[in-house]
Amino acid sequence: MLQDTNMERYPVKVFTGADIADIAPTSFEPELLADGLKIYIAGAPGIGAFASALAQIVRPLPAQSTGQLVRQFLYTPDDAAATYCWGEEFDERPTDAAGWTYPLDKRIVWALNGQLQISSGVAAGKIAWNNSGIQFGPVGPVPVLITEVMSYDTTARTCSILSVKCGNILGTVPLALRNQPAFNLQWTPGTLVLQRQPYLVGAGAFSNLVANDTMQYVGS
Repeated sequence: MLQDTNMERYPVKVFTGADIADIAPTSFEPELLADGLKIYIAGAPGIGAFASALAQIVRPLPAQSTGQLVRQFLYTPDDAAATYCWGEEFDERPTDAAGWTYPLDKRIVWALNGQLQISSGVAAGKIAWNNSGIQFGPVGPVPVLITEVMSYDTTARTCSILSVKCGNILGTVPLALRNQPAFNLQWTPGTLVLQRQPYLVGAGAFSNLVANDTMQYVGS
């Protein structure tokens, strides 16, 4: 089993624009601290809801990966997140040697009592967010361990989020939301793209911290 550890400590790129969110935040600042990667997001008075930007880290995808992934990280929102954070998206997108990208996109909507949503339609260019029926409860200013179990199949060119555990709550993703199709973004083959995208409810500000971000390549 191979492991890629402390992934939050690698270079971060920030993206904004209409393909990320209809409304850009007033401020979006990733900051690498001794205890993890903090992202601060803010919206000035009058800003609309769902303002967001995207932070991206690119890591190598081991050539011997069998397509079985387990990601685990410690997530800590600040005190203001309960008021101003609508939700947060966590994406993993491996691109295989043939150039096919597998969209393992998900988000936790704290404004909906921690509802886990799974993406569909990414390959068609019309992303939709689907409620999984899994709820993790409200966000709080305490560290919570998040574990994601995922897989991708380079023969069928599909991928699945199998389960997500947030704190003590383990949610198994329904079969109907699995086997999402891969697509060709012309991204660099043999890479794993990690994305974080927090959303504001409107004017306000909050931050969160990710630490000990580890990817396990099971069976490799």
